[in-house]
Amino acid sequence: MSSIEWCERYVNQQLNDNRWFNEPINTFSNIVYLISVYKTRNMSHNFLSLYSSLLMVLTCFGSICFHGSGTRIGQLLDEIPIVLLCDSYIKLLDTNEGFSQNRLYEYYVALLTIIYIITNQYMIFLTVVTSQGVALAYFVLEKNIKYKKKAYNRAFMVFIFGKVLWEYERYLYRNNECPQEGLLIYLHGGWHVSTAVMHYYIIEETTTY
Repeated sequence: MSSIEWCERYVNQQLNDNRWFNEPINTFSNIVYLISVYKTRNMSHNFLSLYSSLLMVLTCFGSICFHGSGTRIGQLLDEIPIVLLCDSYIKLLDTNEGFSQNRLYEYYVALLTIIYIITNQYMIFLTVVTSQGVALAYFVLEKNIKYKKKAYNRAFMVFIFGKVLWEYERYLYRNNECPQEGLLIYLHGGWHVSTAVMHYYIIEETTTY
């Protein structure tokens, strides 16, 4: 079993003991990642943007496996590409390479990721991606202030919106308040949509048509 569960799975399992595909919305909402990558097809990509889009595709299929199965293997297939994807965004946005190429940062991410894989302690993974998310938000906001480009502003706003959805869903789950019906069951699917849109805006502003 995976080390984390979402409201959609928790609620649906009250009706069905089968762990497979108890998260239909969380599972199939990942298709937006493929749509996001497809929408960037005419942009003049560089190596990093192509790498980032490849990781987005891997995240899509990994997340489908995770939310579809609820297994530990599926979870790793989702989460390892996420760590690499966040790293690729940071490298795309850190044009001075003062942070993203720092060995301390790289060792930090690599070491905690390995420890997480070995120990299966979800808080370690959460620590890695949260710190990456803070760095990513900083670079997006910095570029927005410096260059005044709409795509950077949009990337920042959809990231924050998605994070609010994520945290509120976690709040409901932690407090055993997952609704039995309604849209609030599917908040994590909104995180998928938000990050897919963020990917498009980041690639749009770091490449040219």
